[in-house]
Amino acid sequence: MILLFALTVTACIINAIFTIVSFFLYVRAHLADRSEQFPPDAEEHARRLADLDRKERFYQSLHFITLFLFVLFGVLILIHLSNHLNNRVQV
Repeated sequence: MILLFALTVTACIINAIFTIVSFFLYVRAHLADRSEQFPPDAEEHARRLADLDRKERFYQSLHFITLFLFVLFGVLILIHLSNHLNNRVQV
């Protein structure tokens, strides 16, 4: 039971790190320079904008998935602690 709790806490910490990193990657992709570059080539600019939008959607999805897993592991930790404290009081 202690091993399961330790693994859950470790997974939660690792997931928190991934969530922070994915958030910064998403912000970086969102704030990327989308102005036209020189020389003004419309096709190249459209391709660059599509690539930036694709990266932004990917990092946004990654961030929300890791955030969901972080919350899920946090809830599992709280359930485990609550169960442990309730069993301790009844004994």
